[in-house]
Amino acid sequence: MNPNASDEKPPEDSASFPQMDEEGAIEQGKSESKAPDPQELRAIRDILLSLSKVLKASRVYNPNNPAYQKLFLDYANSLTEFLKDREILVLDIDQLHIRYGGEAVYQNPDPSESLSFHLYKDGLRQLRFLQGLDFAEIQDFLALLKSTLFEAEPDDDLATLLWERDFANIQSLVVDAPGDGAEGEGKSELSSLSRRIVDHGRTELESRSVLESPALGGGGPPPDPADSMPAFPGRDLPLFSLGEQEVEKVKSEMADEARRDLGQEFISLLLEILSAKEDIGGSKEVLAIMERIADSYCLQGDFLKAFRILRDLRQLVELPLSLSDSRRAAIRESIERMGSSKRLARLTKVLDQADEKSLQVFKYYASLLGTQAIVPLCEMLGELEQRKSRRIICEAIAEMAQGHADKLESASRDPRWFVARNAAYILGTIKDPQGVKYLMRLAKHEELRVRKEATRGLGAIGDEESRNFLLTCLQSSEGSIQVLAAGVLANLREKRALLILEKILEDRQFLNRDREEKREIFDAVGRLGEDHLLPLLKGFLHRKTIFPRAKVEDTREGAARALALIGTEAARRILHEGAGGNDKAISQACRAALSQVRFSVRGEEEEVR
Repeated sequence: MNPNASDEKPPEDSASFPQMDEEGAIEQGKSESKAPDPQELRAIRDILLSLSKVLKASRVYNPNNPAYQKLFLDYANSLTEFLKDREILVLDIDQLHIRYGGEAVYQNPDPSESLSFHLYKDGLRQLRFLQGLDFAEIQDFLALLKSTLFEAEPDDDLATLLWERDFANIQSLVVDAPGDGAEGEGKSELSSLSRRIVDHGRTELESRSVLESPALGGGGPPPDPADSMPAFPGRDLPLFSLGEQEVEKVKSEMADEARRDLGQEFISLLLEILSAKEDIGGSKEVLAIMERIADSYCLQGDFLKAFRILRDLRQLVELPLSLSDSRRAAIRESIERMGSSKRLARLTKVLDQADEKSLQVFKYYASLLGTQAIVPLCEMLGELEQRKSRRIICEAIAEMAQGHADKLESASRDPRWFVARNAAYILGTIKDPQGVKYLMRLAKHEELRVRKEATRGLGAIGDEESRNFLLTCLQSSEGSIQVLAAGVLANLREKRALLILEKILEDRQFLNRDREEKREIFDAVGRLGEDHLLPLLKGFLHRKTIFPRAKVEDTREGAARALALIGTEAARRILHEGAGGNDKAISQACRAALSQVRFSVRGEEEEVR
């Protein structure tokens, strides 16, 4: 006789089952005589974790699939192994937990995914697994669980199915079903709305049976068959109204359902399958599904969800999990495919239309693709139309290319000048000496904007090879690059540049250069200069020539600034003498230089503080 049958008397040893309170809840602590051992608790948690995984896998795989079979064996082996040295495993069930000896061994706050909630909802309050349990029984038990957990309209509840199956080594304790005369705990399982519907149905049936009773008919002609036809639906049916509390509960449940992200739940299931202890067949198929999902999110512009998928795959590879080398290799290959040229090329239009926040998220996503994605990302730079999207890609590449400057060689040779300039910018950002050879080639590019970016990049790296090349640029390049090299070398405090700068100042053509170029050269001299240059600068300050007045004033102002930047006592003396002299133009230039440089120095000091 099954101990769960509601129409039978309990067996004589029913006292061995834990007692239930008025609400149908098991009194904790009475199913075990002593506190469970911590090792037992860990073993049971592993058993329930394996059960959760195999149930989720059953939604993806057929029972004969190798992946499902290995997860099933993991669960079945852990359960039977536990029962080898024990006669019974008793699990108490409430709405939020599954407990062993009063200790919670399973908890999931999400009712839609919680095993304990589904068991409790079907009336189960305790499950018992007996020594001697075999794989066939475990397989049948899983089939019953699946049929009630995942089917939209199961044929019956789990308690009934267990009673009908009558397992030899699996027992269950359930609350009485409603309508069997149990007025206490069984009825408490029904909501107030359900009880009202049941009560109304019973009243309706009783009233019809009284009206149709022959005893009340008293004879007479037989009723017209048309009179027995059901009325038009809704005309004579009673109307049920929900109470305010019930309406709010329905609204809350509908809102919870609307907020569920089924895609994320499915991804979580796939990740659990990939993280299983046992090697599983079909892992490549699972990874292919995850790749397609990530592609879909990216094409929709939802880079955050794609980032989470990639992050979780990275963690499976990098965290100390018990995964086989072959599975880790398969995950790495999957990540590489996600960063392929073909896949990234499809995102250019999406990125051009994305806002700043989405672009920042894509930057994080791209940074997880690995160094193999650097070349495909560089290829994207040639297709993107928006400057902001190109900037984000450059930042992402710069983070990935540290120590991998060679990955940028193809971009540095790209015939599109803007791609080559982006490559120069990235090489300067990562400051890798391995990139100097690419920057020196780019510094000779036919496009001036590329040459400028390459010169700045060499200054950012600043090693000996870069300095020597910049000195060559200072000596032989055209004006704009020469001026830029001067400023870069001054930032590097490269004293060897002074001799070249002195020659530039002494060149008769210097006075004919643009105002800004002259200013930059004088500033470089001032930041690198020493007192031996003071006579040359003083000569510029007091020069009287036949050149146009504007050109003389440009050189006078530049010389005054250079003296102020040198800042030695002798240099300041020259400026103060000029400021107090009778020549109005010289006085004005000296006063301006003293004022501007002091302001500049104070500003730098404030920034340092």
